[in-house]
Amino acid sequence: MFKAFQDFASATPAAFSAIAALAAAVTALAAVIITPIITYIISRNQVRATLVSANQVWINALRDELAELFELLEWQHFLRPGTLNGEEGYRYWAEKRSRIRFLINKIKLRLNPKEPDRQILLEYLSKLQSADESNFYELMESAVAKGQEILKAEWRRVEKGQ
Repeated sequence: MFKAFQDFASATPAAFSAIAALAAAVTALAAVIITPIITYIISRNQVRATLVSANQVWINALRDELAELFELLEWQHFLRPGTLNGEEGYRYWAEKRSRIRFLINKIKLRLNPKEPDRQILLEYLSKLQSADESNFYELMESAVAKGQEILKAEWRRVEKGQ
């Protein structure tokens, strides 16, 4: 086969040069077209991976904040009068109440209040702070279930790349 190319090149040098030039031009054209496409695909995948990673961090933080808040609200609900006495008890109680307010505000800032599920969760959190014995457990279960729905919806968004 190499011999055939040599014979063709020596018999018709102008045609061989034209074919070589055409091959070089086609290769260059292919590189000009294919390189940006490959670069675009790689960039898109990198952006998606970064988005997924950032959303995973956001979802995990929301889960941690909700879990801590639910634990503190349950602690507050079970706290009996006279359990914390004196200055030390007052300071401990004030720290816990402050942490509850902090977590609720952080969750409020993290969620979009225009989305109905988020509004419902925020209402549950508000009600849980002052719930009495008769409705505390029902509110807590509803809040936990709503939190799970929101986290699952966020994971679905991440999987779709939104």
